[in-house]
Amino acid sequence: MKVGDLVKFNKTGVLALILEISEEGGYTSMNLHVLGDALKDTSCANGYTWMSEHMLRRTAGVIQ
Repeated sequence: MKVGDLVKFNKTGVLALILEISEEGGYTSMNLHVLGDALKDTSCANGYTWMSEHMLRRTAGVIQ
């Protein structure tokens, strides 16, 4: 996975764009922009959030 990839979450079908990748303390995190209104009633209602690379790989795949 790399910056600019569009990913689709396996269980929900929600799409997200990888905006930035950060490495710190031995962990890689992915900054995401989740498309649609999947996060509308959360503290990330604007669609911007992050998750670890490990969790993103477990829960989503790159759309090719």
